[in-house]
Amino acid sequence: QDVVREVIEFMPSILANKQAMLYVASNKHISSDDMSSLLRITSFGNDKDFMRAACSNDPCNLELASGQLRGDRDVVLAALNQPGDVLQFTNPSFQLNNPDVVVAAIERYKFCLSDLEGQISNLMWSNRNVVMAWAKKGGIFFSSSLIPLPFMFDEELVLAALSNDWRQIEFVPEVLRNDRGFVLSAVSLDGRTLEFVSNDLKCDDEVLLAASSNNCMSLSSFLNDDGFDVIVDFAKQVRNKLILHEIYTKLILGGMSSRRKPIRSNLSMLDQGEETTVALKKLIAGFLGVSFGEYFRRLESSSAHLSVMGY
Repeated sequence: QDVVREVIEFMPSILANKQAMLYVASNKHISSDDMSSLLRITSFGNDKDFMRAACSNDPCNLELASGQLRGDRDVVLAALNQPGDVLQFTNPSFQLNNPDVVVAAIERYKFCLSDLEGQISNLMWSNRNVVMAWAKKGGIFFSSSLIPLPFMFDEELVLAALSNDWRQIEFVPEVLRNDRGFVLSAVSLDGRTLEFVSNDLKCDDEVLLAASSNNCMSLSSFLNDDGFDVIVDFAKQVRNKLILHEIYTKLILGGMSSRRKPIRSNLSMLDQGEETTVALKKLIAGFLGVSFGEYFRRLESSSAHLSVMGY
């Protein structure tokens, strides 16, 4: 700071040297106050190169730019390179014409989102991409008076909001909480959302599997007389499918040739050589209804969580 003041006082000629001033603008030790002092006695507040460098160094310097440069896309994007309240220095017209910049500002924001909300023009809340960025960032969604009502019924936007806070499921429109596809997506994000879905879907085996494999507390809402029977039956199904998978692995696969050379079973007639092994595996597994891949992993996870809950 002392150096800047001494330059202004004893070396005023350097203030006309653009190359030197660009170095000053990009210097991280220059405070906003000193930058303000420099711009008061120079015309660099109108210089795009200078203000890009200054804003890239400190986003607060955008406030010191000329009105024209505060509406310059490149200068505003430079300010977004560092955490800061950049949008407060832009006008609604700029935001309306550059929604992707608003989205970038939301995605890069590092502070309290309630502070950012007031910096976004009211006109921007009708832009779906802006609302999507806001929901993904964890901004207030259902209780916000700024977000248009139709967006509250937008499945993708709602799921983005739930990905940050599952408890918002309580405020999701009933029509979505009765929609099987939406509910499957919601419980896959966090199984605890199961508590607030329709009663019919709470008894849906696929919904129960997605929820119980996701979170061991997802079944806590079933701790009553009616729900107990539902979970007991579901737990039996899960364990039976796991048992079937184990039998298939040991008995069927054990009778086939494999590079891994597993423990062989007595079903040696299944060993028709490497070329037919894959086809036989799929054929028999499909006939028996054996679970594989991601579905099998969910069964294992669900079984573990059911055990934690005492089922």
